[in-house]
Amino acid sequence: MKNKRSTATEDESTHLKHPAELLQRAPPQDYIEEWTDVLMKKIVTPKKSGDNISILVFRLGIEWFALKTAVFQEIMHVRTIHSMPHYNSSILRGIVNLNGELQLCVALERLLEINTSVPISPKVIDDSRMMAIGKPGELWVIVVNEIDGIYNCDLSMMDNVPVTLAKSPVNYLKGLFLLKRRNVGLLDEELLFHSIKRSVK
Repeated sequence: MKNKRSTATEDESTHLKHPAELLQRAPPQDYIEEWTDVLMKKIVTPKKSGDNISILVFRLGIEWFALKTAVFQEIMHVRTIHSMPHYNSSILRGIVNLNGELQLCVALERLLEINTSVPISPKVIDDSRMMAIGKPGELWVIVVNEIDGIYNCDLSMMDNVPVTLAKSPVNYLKGLFLLKRRNVGLLDEELLFHSIKRSVK
């Protein structure tokens, strides 16, 4: 994956802390900054009404996923990830300086067992972004290969997860839906955050 450096100046002198300490830190009051241009795309309204939720669609490797927009705190260009050599976690990439605060960066593709080494069509441009996601008291930074945009999702129009996938120990999907002729999996944010927290402790 090709990383892009943020133009913002990072505080390289910030002391590294143990992940357990970072988990207990609440984000600052002015943490949420302006969304990137992709978040300002026009929301697409489905033709049929129902139990609608606002979602953001993104790509990991060749797979497309979605999460509720409510869990997103910030989206930014990829920036430096500082390693934590003495900490053993299968999904922990390291820590990222985000607005002067150190936040844990995790490899979502490893948690979801997505093979990002699968060859992608030359027409697909790697437009990687970092996204800060979480809930009150928890914040995680992930790296995705592409962001499509924000959409309204009608839950009544969503397909159930196939039985073979539903029984998988790594199933984090609430359901599947078709968008622009491709299947998108809606992730269960509560289960996702629980699994991330458990994996980095």
